[in-house]
Amino acid sequence: MIHQMFKVKGMTCDSCVEKISDILKTDGQIVNLHVMLNPPQIHFDSDEKIDAEKINQKLAPLKKYSVEVDQNPEALSQERVSAKFLKYMPLILLFGLSAGIPAIHVLMSHSNFEQWMYQFMGVTLIALAYFKLLDLSKFAEAFSTYDPIAMKFHKYGNIYPFFELITGTGFVLGVAVKALSILVILFLLPTTVGVVKALKQKRKFQCACLGTAFNLPLTKVTIVENILMITMSALIIF
Repeated sequence: MIHQMFKVKGMTCDSCVEKISDILKTDGQIVNLHVMLNPPQIHFDSDEKIDAEKINQKLAPLKKYSVEVDQNPEALSQERVSAKFLKYMPLILLFGLSAGIPAIHVLMSHSNFEQWMYQFMGVTLIALAYFKLLDLSKFAEAFSTYDPIAMKFHKYGNIYPFFELITGTGFVLGVAVKALSILVILFLLPTTVGVVKALKQKRKFQCACLGTAFNLPLTKVTIVENILMITMSALIIF
């Protein structure tokens, strides 16, 4: 059940409370209805979220009343956290699966941490390349808004996903991993610098880490993602 709360405009007396209660009780979706006069609010539970527009349609025959979502600070904060979590869900799933499945393989085969790193980096880079290659031209356009190399050489954005694909495949196969780690550092460092500059200037751009299939904003998450890959590459080299 979802608990919902709305502010009511136009309610001034107990008679108003009764009128609103009587009309909303006819809606089978609304249960545990509680109409308050001070403060003027409606509380109820429902199986599905009911928006203010639907409540206002129910109240329209009374002509005097309307509702709006109660801007409760705590509720708003929770909504923002939920919205952010949902926005970054594709990235969370990608890194979670890329880390989790190789971890199971390492445990079952009694391999070491180094093998896990190869598998994690390989699967992650291949997945990132896949999303970029879904619409290469749009990725290149978005990438050129913050990557310093792509800003000067637009075609670099068309090549970049293939760097990820080649290095990712090499890590999964365990081929030339040290050389590939150097390559990862070389193509991730400029991008990270570009992201830092863009964030410092408070410019708002779409993050192209998952191509343009998902509308992710350019945030510190991008920096953390890049630094993680650079750090693991450095561990492999040294």
